[in-house]
Amino acid sequence: QQQQQQQQQQQQQRHQQAGEQARNAESVATASMAAGMAHTQSSFFRTNSIFANAYVQLASAPASRFRVARPSGAEPHLAFRILTENEQVVGEAGPYRQFFTDISRELLSVHSPLFVATPNQTNNTGEHRDKFVLRPNISKDTECLAMLEFLGRLMGVCIRTGVKMMLHCPPLVWKVLAGEEVSRYDLRAIDHGTTEVLSLFEELDEKTFAQTFSSETQSFSIRLSDGSTKELKPNGAEIPVTWQNRLEYVALALHARISEQKPELEAVRRGLASIVPPQALHLMAWSDLERSVCGRPEIDVAMLKRHTRYSGVSESAAHIRMFWRLLLKFSQETLRNLIRFCWGQDRLPSSDKEFETTHTRFLIKASNYKNPDAALPRADTCFFNLELPAYSTEKIMREKLVYAINTAITMNADQNQEDIAGARGLG
Repeated sequence: QQQQQQQQQQQQQRHQQAGEQARNAESVATASMAAGMAHTQSSFFRTNSIFANAYVQLASAPASRFRVARPSGAEPHLAFRILTENEQVVGEAGPYRQFFTDISRELLSVHSPLFVATPNQTNNTGEHRDKFVLRPNISKDTECLAMLEFLGRLMGVCIRTGVKMMLHCPPLVWKVLAGEEVSRYDLRAIDHGTTEVLSLFEELDEKTFAQTFSSETQSFSIRLSDGSTKELKPNGAEIPVTWQNRLEYVALALHARISEQKPELEAVRRGLASIVPPQALHLMAWSDLERSVCGRPEIDVAMLKRHTRYSGVSESAAHIRMFWRLLLKFSQETLRNLIRFCWGQDRLPSSDKEFETTHTRFLIKASNYKNPDAALPRADTCFFNLELPAYSTEKIMREKLVYAINTAITMNADQNQEDIAGARGLG
């Protein structure tokens, strides 16, 4: 019997060792794959993105160069100028806004080494399934950290000049940047699954806990937003979570997850504070900071109408009244596409006051086509102008508008109106 017991114990030890080796090998393989993928994405981003090219050209410039005083009158407020090649662009404001729109898309793309989708987006569960957070652990890469500080500068430029970036980040990110306290609810809003498990750890009695979780189910480590694993204490991967130490694990796990982007967000905040006085940032709630950088995601048709002017056409003209009725029927996505078609970005100023302080107005101009029903609308994106043909029916207007805003691909000023690619405006 003793020999049998010894043999069983030896067999169990071999199985445990084999299982541990397999888990270690799997962990190494997973880490290697993740590192390789991240390196590939980072390399593509650093060599092919507009953001990276701008970083190379502008990051070494002193912060004072970005703190440009607001010009008098209706002159566009620009922190720097965008030079375009092979596009006959009229004006400077359109390319400037388009630059911020383009880098926003790049930063949230799969090639970006700076941002990663929230676990809720990845797992299609909980809130904020369309949001992104800063990628944890990239602070170890000095260039990525410098890029984040540069991003903070650009966010400061948004606040000072009124241009907008489409950074779809959850409240947790904005709260840290605004210096506000982050709660467990904010973590739940980006990682529903992890917070549910931690709640179970806290709530289950000892018997149910033992039945639900084995010692091999969870160790003192936690998976971060980018899928990497962090040990919560020295040799944490070897320490099982038990009913007796579960509350310690929960506390360490919550702290690790809530602070996983801390060095990255500190870099962004340094850049932001170099453009906007820290005293001003302290006065802003996180939601105000988000709106100042990103604008309002919802297009308020009534507010847009209040800040619309008309040239060569009356506000009471039949096709103008038709236009505003049609906008009320458009989805928010279509409205954002329309604003981008006319202005180079898909966010409006967040309030009537911001419309006024930034000298922003929407101008609808008359068109002089013999057959307006056959013409496409045109836009001057540098000036937020729309040349709207006097369509005879709402159905025709809808078809022409939707076609134009969905096929707009350039800001060339020398396009032929007869060319369907000429739907896009003048820039």
